[in-house]
Amino acid sequence: MVIHLFLTEDDLKLISLFNIESDDDDYLKINKNVMLMNQTHILDDVALVLGLKDKVIRGTEEDALGGAYPDEVEKYMLDTYNYIKKNMFLIETLLHQKVASGIKPGHYRCFDNDLIWTTTYEISDFDEYKDEDGNYDFTKCDITTKEMREFANDMKQRPPLDKIEIKIKE
Repeated sequence: MVIHLFLTEDDLKLISLFNIESDDDDYLKINKNVMLMNQTHILDDVALVLGLKDKVIRGTEEDALGGAYPDEVEKYMLDTYNYIKKNMFLIETLLHQKVASGIKPGHYRCFDNDLIWTTTYEISDFDEYKDEDGNYDFTKCDITTKEMREFANDMKQRPPLDKIEIKIKE
C-alpha cells in the first residue's frame, strides 16, 4: 500500500518543537501526549509556534485553561496538531531519511512495507502559478500534471488558515 504525507509550512514549525525524551539508556521517545516542549496549554503552544497568538480572543489570555480562539483558528490549530500527532512515526522515518537534504513543505510518499520516502512535489514547485494574493492558477499552462492535481487535492483536504483558491483544468 502507498502511504502519503502532505506537510505544510505550519506542520514543519510544529515538528521542529517535538519534545524528545530519554526513556532510559537505550531509547529516545516522543510522547504523543506531551508533544511540544512548552506544554502550558495546547492551543496557546500551537498558536505561539504558528504565529497566531494575535488571534486570541481579547480578555481570555490569562484564563486558567488557556486563551480562547475564534472557531476557525482553533479548528485549524487542532487539525494541524492532530495531523502531526497521528503521523508521528511516519514523519520520524521521513526526517531520518531526508536529514542531509532537508524537508520542505510538500507531498511525500512511500510503500508501507519499506518506508523509503520519495518527494512527489514541493509546494515551491508551483510558485510560478501563484499570484500576489497566494492563489494558484494552473489554467494558464498547457498541461495539468498529476502533481498539480495532487497539490489541489491536498490543499482541499488540509486547507490553510488563510483561504486560497486553486484554479485547475478539469
